[in-house]
Amino acid sequence: MLENLGKALTVKDVSRLLGVSRSWVYANAHLLGGVRLGKGKGTLRFFEKRIFQPRLFEKRLEACK
Repeated sequence: MLENLGKALTVKDVSRLLGVSRSWVYANAHLLGGVRLGKGKGTLRFFEKRIFQPRLFEKRLEACK
């Protein structure tokens, strides 16, 4: 399943891609489809296809205003 989601991106990658701060990415990880790897506050990763899912992207942008 994960192979269908595209490249795994770091918080730094996503902040550069979207032109926002890393703290913004952390605060909005749930809207961007962030996935924690490991237990508790494990490493946070994002997948390109989840970030840019057309049906969810507008909802996410609206929620961030």
